[in-house]
Amino acid sequence: MEDEKECVVTMTRKTIAEPIQITFRNLTYSVQIPSDAKRKSLFAKKPTSEKLILKGLTGAFQPGRLTAILGPSGSGKTSLLNVLAGTTTSGDVGGDIYANGRKVSGAAVRLISGFVFQDDLILGTMTVREAILMSIKLRVPNMDDVAAAEKLDEILSLLQLENAADTVIGTATRKGISGGERKRAAIAMEMVTDPSILFLDEPTSGLDSYTAIMVVHTLQVLARSGRTVVAVMHQPSSEIFHMFDDVLIMKDGQVTFFNEAEKAVDYYSSIGYPCPLYTNPADFIFMNILFHFDPSATSTGEARQKADEKERSRLEEVFRAWQQSKLAQELEQTTRQPLLVPITAKMFKFRSSFITQFKYLLKRASKNAMRNKMIVKVKLFQTIFFALLIGLIYLRIPNKDSVSAQIQDITGSLFFVGTNQMFSTSMPTISIFAEERNVFLREHGGGYYGLSAYFFSKIIVELPINIIMPIIFSAITYWMIGLQADVGKFFIYMVVNVLVALCGSALGIMMASFFKRLQIALAVTPAIILPLMMFGGLMVNNGSAPPYFSWIQWISPIKYSFASLVKSQFDGLVIHGQAVGPQQLKALALDGGFSIVANIMMLLVIWAVCTTLAFLSLYRLVNKSNGKQFGARRGLKKELLSEPSPEFCTNSPEKPAQAISWE
Repeated sequence: MEDEKECVVTMTRKTIAEPIQITFRNLTYSVQIPSDAKRKSLFAKKPTSEKLILKGLTGAFQPGRLTAILGPSGSGKTSLLNVLAGTTTSGDVGGDIYANGRKVSGAAVRLISGFVFQDDLILGTMTVREAILMSIKLRVPNMDDVAAAEKLDEILSLLQLENAADTVIGTATRKGISGGERKRAAIAMEMVTDPSILFLDEPTSGLDSYTAIMVVHTLQVLARSGRTVVAVMHQPSSEIFHMFDDVLIMKDGQVTFFNEAEKAVDYYSSIGYPCPLYTNPADFIFMNILFHFDPSATSTGEARQKADEKERSRLEEVFRAWQQSKLAQELEQTTRQPLLVPITAKMFKFRSSFITQFKYLLKRASKNAMRNKMIVKVKLFQTIFFALLIGLIYLRIPNKDSVSAQIQDITGSLFFVGTNQMFSTSMPTISIFAEERNVFLREHGGGYYGLSAYFFSKIIVELPINIIMPIIFSAITYWMIGLQADVGKFFIYMVVNVLVALCGSALGIMMASFFKRLQIALAVTPAIILPLMMFGGLMVNNGSAPPYFSWIQWISPIKYSFASLVKSQFDGLVIHGQAVGPQQLKALALDGGFSIVANIMMLLVIWAVCTTLAFLSLYRLVNKSNGKQFGARRGLKKELLSEPSPEFCTNSPEKPAQAISWE
């Protein structure tokens, strides 16, 4: 035990952080929610009303201290964390936020802080070592391999992850590390930048008591290294409650207590809520102060209304008692005499260069693809199954006696192979990308890498399987169907199938990026492919199609696929001594128009357009989910590097209010 303690102390001394004090005054946060009012017209926007989430909060988070934000669901604790950490992407923020006396926005705070979300979204096929090393390489520019390895070992030791370092994180179908190790791995990935501030949203959620205590102990170690550590907690055990230095207790967006955890019981006792002996303070606060059960509250009508009014009146007294308390006045004074230690540029989080990002993302995506063997097996099975199915349905067309039957089967098979490639690549791509999308959004929002590096690495890694599978499909179907035994024509058949598959894959990424819900993306995609299929050249004669729909043919990859293959196969086709190519091309309105090469070029154009639209859809999703926190870095840095606000420059300390103890 002594050895473990000495190890922790040594590591802490090595990783001492620059002190950052976060203060806020009269902080408000409101969002627009749908109202019950009726729309003025069918096309008018749905009416909304403003809901105030945070109601004029004032407080300070100190360096070297571990602070818990407590409160029931809907109290605003997570909203407060998100506002201070700059992770909100909607709503209106009011009031003032300061970092060491410098007025800043939440987005600026994000440059000098780490944020650990409640759900630990880490790519499950990676080991703990690989995940942390990837974070180092992407977020600590210009660090050589030796220094990166030393930093990795330091973080593994600090967070006690040495034994799990070479174990995979784990997925839904593959067992990995435990819940506590996964949480500590998520913390480790944020610690690679040595942030002065660490925000955590319910870090013990879903963990057993022992594991939860271990996680909070880790947070204590990080706080003792000089960091400002703030964690949202729901309802901690008695032991965990007393592990925190300070607690901020909220209800309905207001403060009921904000001071040292050890003072909470005495404070509530002083306002008429004495905590019984041998009772968990957190349980008592939740059940007797933040909530007060009244049997009449479960009834209806007038009794229910009176009970609600009584509860509101009681809570108003609790809020008022805090506002008038000596502790609240001391807290107010602290916010007016903040820490004024300079903020330096070395505290900022940076991304590596585009080349470095692309290199490591390509490496990670390749490993992920190779380790997801089940996906490859399923795709291979699907490819062979549909190839054999189509091959058996149209088996050996030249052996049929009827000329019309051969023509019908040739055109039908050539049309169906293109349709199959669109469906068989777009739908699985949606499902696979949707699983990884949330990890991407989390990492991009955390400043790991840029959109372009991720997108192009993803496209390149997907290329081999999107090329190999259509080649296998082509090799099986071409000879089973009995198309013309010509190497050149087989090559055209194979190239066309590959290009249609690439178009389908790009469409899948675009749909998975455009729609947040997987079910909607899977439902809408067939509705998009269906018109492209209808105007693909077989079901509707494009030469006589209605003008208000005929334009669809020009954006249909199935049309260019069908036209290429039909022109290739009917060129020189003789059935029972009869040349049928020219007549059939004329019947399908394909006797003119683009050549085979031009049709293939159009498939390349559609693939490029679909890929561009997929990128733009992902760009839209990123801005909607993460905002542009890292887009205006120069202005955010200016906020942090500026001089303290003039109101603080006369009587504020330049040293932390609380000395950091290493004992």
